[in-house]
Amino acid sequence: MQHAYRLFPVPDAPFEKLVRRRDRRRRNQRVGAALVALALAVASFGLLHRAFDRTSAIPAAPRSAIWSREFGTPKGDYAGAITADASGVYVAGTTKGDFPGRATGGGSSAFVRAYDPAGRVRWTTQFGHAGSYATAITSDPYGNVYLAVAGSGAVDYGSTSITMLDARGNILWTKPFLMPSGAAGVVAYVLAMATDRSGVYLAGKTNGALPGQQAFGLMDAFVAKYSPGGAELWAHQFGSSRYNEASGIAVDATGVYVAVSGSCSGPSIQKFSLGGAPEWLRGFSKSLYGVAGGCGSGGIAASQNGVFASVNVGKHHFLRSYATDGVQQWSIEVTDSGEEIAADAAGEYVAQAIPVPGGSLDYELYVQKYDPYGRPLFRVLVGRVSTVPSIPPASNEFVDVGGIIAGPSGVYLCGGLGLHEALPGRSALGAGDAYIARVG
Repeated sequence: MQHAYRLFPVPDAPFEKLVRRRDRRRRNQRVGAALVALALAVASFGLLHRAFDRTSAIPAAPRSAIWSREFGTPKGDYAGAITADASGVYVAGTTKGDFPGRATGGGSSAFVRAYDPAGRVRWTTQFGHAGSYATAITSDPYGNVYLAVAGSGAVDYGSTSITMLDARGNILWTKPFLMPSGAAGVVAYVLAMATDRSGVYLAGKTNGALPGQQAFGLMDAFVAKYSPGGAELWAHQFGSSRYNEASGIAVDATGVYVAVSGSCSGPSIQKFSLGGAPEWLRGFSKSLYGVAGGCGSGGIAASQNGVFASVNVGKHHFLRSYATDGVQQWSIEVTDSGEEIAADAAGEYVAQAIPVPGGSLDYELYVQKYDPYGRPLFRVLVGRVSTVPSIPPASNEFVDVGGIIAGPSGVYLCGGLGLHEALPGRSALGAGDAYIARVG
């Protein structure tokens, strides 16, 4: 009775063979369909991968910058930091000369220059302390500007000072940064700054121990916060047994993000709470890419779309996105390094100065735009900078990006040019000029 449901109980009956053959054919059809689907998926992944390759998706004709300005003194200038608000853009740097109406008494000195969104100069403030240079700048929602100044002439406060200026360039206060303890030669440098309505956040490096902190290696990274009035609120020092520095910082409503370069395990992105407590760390393994030396974690930016970082690991260059809880959203490898990054609701902007291929000593200065998902959209060419053959290249020829910012009034970048170099259509002003450009 157990075989009552079978029409042909004999295993070798012809109908049984037909049924088994039919079932095998259906299975083969399902397997074939699955293999076709897999092949299509692989092909789609390949197309998607190529779409994520910056070089294959960039339009042949780049866009042009909205405007660019080359400025400086006859003795040499460099713009190394930038910030923006609704009224315009502020660029900070170092000059070896004197801007009109200023006298430093020789040596290098820090400066801040403000432009409106149309590229007109609003004001210039130069610090009359020889031997100083600007290392970072940021602006708050109230129209104030914060500047980090380092060097032997840093307002006589040692290695680094923090200065607050109002919207017209007037100095409101200057405070010494946390002075590390240790032997002679111990310093602390602020390399990046960011703000929210509660204060200003600073990131950098020190070869000593900040007050209340512990030293870990040859050079440690740190993150700290000051109030709008210049009072120290908290600091956190961290690192390894060797060299580490915090080269970038960003802040949003959930916390503070720091880009860290290291000579041990590799670069990393770390998040801290708004009160300075460590929350998560995401790193790049050097050994995975066969890199033995130090690695650079370049810029970092935050927007409502997440946290974005540009990272260089040996000859490998990445653009990576994280959610605020540290979950990786996407990661792409690009062909050219670009350490300076900015972000807004429309996507990310990576600034690069790349040598022109073919044996030329020229450089192309441009900004690559990505959408919030890491797909290349377009490139904005600031200009092709030609070198001067009669000047020794090793010591005088360079094109450098100092910083990029996406603010309420636009997207801007700044940097420096080598001796006798100039942006297209402009003439060199001295022994190396500063530049600023609006690209969005």
